[in-house]
Amino acid sequence: MDKIYIMQRTHQAQGTPYEQSEVADNRARPESPASPLTYGNDLLKRSLGLEGYYPAWLSFLVLALFSLAFFSLAAWIFNLSRRRS
Repeated sequence: MDKIYIMQRTHQAQGTPYEQSEVADNRARPESPASPLTYGNDLLKRSLGLEGYYPAWLSFLVLALFSLAFFSLAAWIFNLSRRRS
């Protein structure tokens, strides 16, 4: 499989080749714990027999909390729209 390289600009106007996965990992790493997709993906990896990044109990807990928060927000918005009409 061929590796995909991208050119990243430096202050000297020269491109430096980096492997695409390395650049994407470094940019997404700080934001990834705030996304429920991270924990869902971790559980999917575990279901395929691969090793996950987070413990399984943490992934289930975070997904349950995100689900509760988003469902509560959706119910509140629905009730708010029903009052106005």
